[in-house]
Amino acid sequence: MAWFKRDKKSIEQSTPPEERRVRTEGLWVKCESCRTIVFRKDLEANLFVCPKCQFHFKMNSKQRLEMLLDGRWTEHDAGMTSTDRSSSSIPSPTPRASETPRKNLA
Repeated sequence: MAWFKRDKKSIEQSTPPEERRVRTEGLWVKCESCRTIVFRKDLEANLFVCPKCQFHFKMNSKQRLEMLLDGRWTEHDAGMTSTDRSSSSIPSPTPRASETPRKNLA
């Protein structure tokens, strides 16, 4: 009698990680407003607006530019960054907190 004993051997090799991953991950998006589930391609075709409640999803800057300019744009000066004003030699118009005199409240 094998009530508490396994007759068959267990599986020795586990499933590889690439096969364990859910293949439908990222295909559906849940609306934050009405909680309906929308297919991602339908959402992109509708310019990231929920078809049921008209909720506007967040878009990154590249998606917004592609939407506004019909996908025909080129990025110039991609490596340009702003300068750090705190390290410049130009004096700031307002004194820093450490330089302001404290009033004696006593």
